[in-house]
Amino acid sequence: MVSAVQEVTFRPRGDAVRLMESRDDEILLEGPVGTGKSYALIWKSHLVALKYPNVKILWVRKTLVSLTASVVATYTDKVLSTARYGIDYYGGSRIESPAFRYPTGSRIMLGGMDKASKIMSTEYDLICVFEGTELTLDDHERLVTRLRNGAMPYQQLLVDCNPGPPTHWLNQRASTDGMLRLYSRYPDNPRLWDEATQSWTEEGYNYVVVKLGKLTGVRKLRLVDGKWAAAEGQIYESFDPEHHLLDETQLKAIGILNEDGTLNRTVVRDVIVGVDWGFTNPGVLSVFAVDGDGRMYLVYEVYMTRKTIDWWIDQARIIKRRFNPSVFLCDPSEPGYIEQFKGAGLPAEKAENDIKLGIDAVLTRLDPEDDSRPRLYLSRDALAAIDEDLKEAGKPWCTAQEFLSYVWPTATGANGTLGEKPVDENNHGLDALRYGVAHFDLRRYMEFV
Repeated sequence: MVSAVQEVTFRPRGDAVRLMESRDDEILLEGPVGTGKSYALIWKSHLVALKYPNVKILWVRKTLVSLTASVVATYTDKVLSTARYGIDYYGGSRIESPAFRYPTGSRIMLGGMDKASKIMSTEYDLICVFEGTELTLDDHERLVTRLRNGAMPYQQLLVDCNPGPPTHWLNQRASTDGMLRLYSRYPDNPRLWDEATQSWTEEGYNYVVVKLGKLTGVRKLRLVDGKWAAAEGQIYESFDPEHHLLDETQLKAIGILNEDGTLNRTVVRDVIVGVDWGFTNPGVLSVFAVDGDGRMYLVYEVYMTRKTIDWWIDQARIIKRRFNPSVFLCDPSEPGYIEQFKGAGLPAEKAENDIKLGIDAVLTRLDPEDDSRPRLYLSRDALAAIDEDLKEAGKPWCTAQEFLSYVWPTATGANGTLGEKPVDENNHGLDALRYGVAHFDLRRYMEFV
């Protein structure tokens, strides 16, 4: 039971007002990071559940784990703690989703598209999709079919997101009459913007101007300016989250994982680990499972800043016990760290580090083969834990997020040609990935050149 003594304090600003009032079938609320998009969706859900009896509301992200860590935490910390209501939390069962149950009989149900069977068997009045760019068009259209509960005067699907590439299906859908596009901006968030003085609050200045002001390139355009933008000079243009990211259910379906989530060693023929050292910049341990056809799957990764070599050795030992890798392929820039790994009983060796050849090998693996499948996949559930400092700063906090902002330099050199080495940022997980790919695809080639 959740209870408190304060009255409701939410006062929407900007297009969040239209979000509260609109009864359009589909609405996209887009904008920069930190403007209060998810907060607005949470509050509309909360108010609907209080107003109408027996309403069924679904909150959903690509994975249930990510929904719980972000949206549910905001709801319990910042909404329920400021409202005078009693709400029960039901933890779910084998066939039912967890849910917040209201005295009106209404429920806010929690789900992830990685475990879609639980949520697709129910009909809803309101569906809220958080971080909508994570979902596929198929995910979205499947959710639309579940809007038919009829416990309130209208059924509605709400989506929030930070903008992505201009070609993303969500941007295209919101450009049609079938989806209302609304915008969320920094002045909409009272924690960041003082409406009376028309200036940043102290928190807003420190977060937007100081912290996010350090972002550059396509991440600044999307996360700060709120624009649907493609990275100029993007290296891995063929990377497509819809095709190259797999959830746990998909990995089980193709036999990489057993039903209990462990690696299926009858299908997985080898396990290797890519290692990129870091402290101020992220360090990365990337675990790749390799099947009998030579396809690689990033199944587990540690992606953290400000950790010492002793901490990384402990993480590597955990990986060794859990996955039994044949080798740790280490960034050759720190031979002393490699020796410390060896001294700790880890099968570590220097990785092949030809950047251009390694990038070409990764690009080859991203392309589909004759069976229409690429030879490189990443698990959506691979990350061991989120580095909150990276997330707060708007920087990539896992390998998958680096793909869209890893670029060639755009300025020409003294000889009038573009540089042949990528810009040295947003590449820590990608370096570890490149070491893993090079182990299989370059070693034999390098012996003859």
